[in-house]
Amino acid sequence: MKTLIFFILSFLALNNLSAVTYDTTICATSETLYLKASENLPLFAETRRNDDILNTVSHTRIRTLQPTWDTGFRLGVGVNLPCNRWHLCLLWMNYETDAKSHHTIPNLDTYTLLWGPFSPFSDSSRAKWNLCVNVIDLILSKKIPLSHCFQIRPYIGLRAASFHQKLHISSFTGGVLDQENRLKSNYKGIGPHIGLETTFKLCYGLSIYGSTSGSVLCGEFDNRFRNVDPILSSLEQKHRFQACQAIMDTTAGIRWVDTYCNFIVTLQLGYEQHFYFNQERFDDFGPSNFRSRRDDLCIQGLTFLARLDF
Repeated sequence: MKTLIFFILSFLALNNLSAVTYDTTICATSETLYLKASENLPLFAETRRNDDILNTVSHTRIRTLQPTWDTGFRLGVGVNLPCNRWHLCLLWMNYETDAKSHHTIPNLDTYTLLWGPFSPFSDSSRAKWNLCVNVIDLILSKKIPLSHCFQIRPYIGLRAASFHQKLHISSFTGGVLDQENRLKSNYKGIGPHIGLETTFKLCYGLSIYGSTSGSVLCGEFDNRFRNVDPILSSLEQKHRFQACQAIMDTTAGIRWVDTYCNFIVTLQLGYEQHFYFNQERFDDFGPSNFRSRRDDLCIQGLTFLARLDF
């Protein structure tokens, strides 16, 4: 249903960062995203296989969660300024995804949660991870033709972003809950955003585009950990701190532009990558040998854009 709504809105909202600036007054586009998040997160458990005779460890494995492909969207509006070829646009990107895992420990294995108290008799575990990303960009750009077929578009602006992550881990013994660990990592920041797009025109309204941009956000992490034990008392920890986070975006694809009834219609199919450096901070509450880890969040996948210029 969410994907259908975004396609319906395709001609009602947004000016994409990688869209070409035209000599019209207002433009609007909608972009459907089909992305997958990847990072060295989440680590939630460790299993060790012991030799049944010598009782020595023969194999150790860290259990992780694997995110799946999910849809998102990017919406916004844009306007041409009275100045020569300058364009101002406001963008909003939203992406949500999750991952689940259920693991049963064989008889010869021992199991250790990477968060919470040690539970020596656990024989199964369940974990779930959620991610919600919101990015708002205010961009000022200018199209600069270098030849009949080649042009560049430098842009600069302001970016605000929020990242909300949740990680729930439960362990069981004989189907009975041993303990439940709930982790949250929230980050909000704002900072400068700068980039460059290049476009090479082909024929019949087709062109190839590519862009690279970077941002540095200044903001605050709000990390929380809670351990719920049916027998022992619950444990809760909080960690709030200031941090500057770097972001790098790259896009590439093919674009088609044509005119209908005094409107300019643009359709675009592309591939994009977003790198959010040191964004994974769940390790603040993990065991000491994991606390030095600062993993990057990478979101990548296909995008489809429809734009209408008035």
